[in-house]
Amino acid sequence: MSMQVLGLRVLSTVALLAALGLFSLIVPSQAQFSGPHVAISEGVLNVRSGPATDAQVVDQYSPERGISVECKTRGEAMSGSQGSDDIWLRLEDGNWVTETFIAWVGGRPDVPWCAVAGGGATRAHVWAQGEPLSVRDEPSSNATEVRQISDQTELIVDCQAWGSRVSGPAGASHVWLRLAAGEYVTSSYVSWDNEPAWLSWCGQDSTNVPALTHTGFIEDNAPAAQESMEATGVPASVTLAQAILETGWGSGALGREDHNIFGMKCFDDNPGNFAIGCRDYATFECTPSGECVDADEPFRAYESAKDSFRDHGALLSGWSHYADAMAVADDADAFARAIHEAGYATDPEYSNKLIALMENYDLYQYDET
Repeated sequence: MSMQVLGLRVLSTVALLAALGLFSLIVPSQAQFSGPHVAISEGVLNVRSGPATDAQVVDQYSPERGISVECKTRGEAMSGSQGSDDIWLRLEDGNWVTETFIAWVGGRPDVPWCAVAGGGATRAHVWAQGEPLSVRDEPSSNATEVRQISDQTELIVDCQAWGSRVSGPAGASHVWLRLAAGEYVTSSYVSWDNEPAWLSWCGQDSTNVPALTHTGFIEDNAPAAQESMEATGVPASVTLAQAILETGWGSGALGREDHNIFGMKCFDDNPGNFAIGCRDYATFECTPSGECVDADEPFRAYESAKDSFRDHGALLSGWSHYADAMAVADDADAFARAIHEAGYATDPEYSNKLIALMENYDLYQYDET
């Protein structure tokens, strides 16, 4: 039998199977997907090790490639073929893609949030021990009750907010969860499939991705430092040095996720006048003798990095604890030593590190008005 005849018979068989619904002829440019797929007209979609463009590129996906999604989180804000958003999707292999280049057949489903510490997908449920849970119009137990939800009901959570303290089966907390409809329930009566989700604060800016260079980081933050100096008298050079040291040039999770540039903590469950909540982070504390120990401490979460600069300046200029430092605010080095002596940080080399940064990067220039 000739190859030409054999080829015709194969094509005829395929056509017959297609007509019977036993085989589908798929044209790549018109492929139908049963789930999410890459939606780009040309080029490739970068797959990264984390939900931001400064994370390592570990793979590249071609147009129309289907993907398997495990969960979602909020990361760096992006713009793509599907719009602008800060949602990133964690794939089943643990890597990430921005949702702005992902299309969903039949509409986007409710993708679960990713749990803290890489715990995978997690969903929230009412944990009211057989009783209904009140849903309120604001994050407060004194706010108007708009409806009730039955125990064990799954919740579609959008973000979290700081509100009145409530005690329940999940513990005592000021954190309230905003539902998709814009209503609130206390987190004290909510359980998660495994670990709680890592949720952003309602109204909070997207993940802050630092500049690629040290010069870029300084230039990005210098205006906020100078605004603080004009309002409070705190030297911009010291403010910038503290921002560098506290965030590791913007790489630390506290600054990236919750826009806390200066490592300012919450005391007595109070985020203060400029922050929008408190979140625990792993850190370390040092004694005057230089002995350091690991600890989990509540740190302030801000809507934006600018609010962190405002809070920092207000603290140093408005608290009598730092009065000696403000008395030498015209001398940046003396100011750095004074806030250290007043207990701003427990690192015994803190002021020396600040002064070294100010000298090495000529941060003193930003004190000139």
